Amino acid sequence: MIAPSPSDADDELHHQLLQLQQENDDLQLMLEVTIEHSDSLLKTLRQENRTLMSQLATGTLGRSDVDRHGQSQEHTVIDSFQGITDALSIGLIIVRTLESRILYGNIAICQFLGMSVSQLKTKKITDLCCRDTDCQRMFLAISRRQLFKGQIHWLQPDGSLSKAVVSLQPLVFQREPTILTVVHLETTLPTP
Repeated sequence: MIAPSPSDADDELHHQLLQLQQENDDLQLMLEVTIEHSDSLLKTLRQENRTLMSQLATGTLGRSDVDRHGQSQEHTVIDSFQGITDALSIGLIIVRTLESRILYGNIAICQFLGMSVSQLKTKKITDLCCRDTDCQRMFLAISRRQLFKGQIHWLQPDGSLSKAVVSLQPLVFQREPTILTVVHLETTLPTP
């Protein structure tokens, strides 16, 4: 078997880099669309809240009616968000900044890690990476609310290791500071 020439290896690395850049661009677009959709829903919810408060002030609604309506609207937003993220083939994890606790994970990341959403929510993001240096790099980026992109070794359900490229980006989720963690499954960065 003939070893690939350096230019073939360079071409392959360039192709992988272009794929990662395209996935990153697609993710950024999805995030922007989701934020725009959330802003629109928030504006509608605020208007409905003003209307309900006005009706409450005039005595046409009971307080429990207002509470039920608000909870219903909040569930609609959450369902829309989950529907969008669960359709993605890339892994998404949302991590609480203060303690690195996982607040949300989509279907793709749960399948990749071999655990349910409820199991994932009991973990810290650093529980999922295998190497101390990987954990330290991620924890430092999370605690500083910094952007990060790098290759991380993940522990698989069978005990084996798997590499994936991870991107971290600050995000406000459920009114608290979090980190959006995007896991590009089955990808690796070239080693220097």
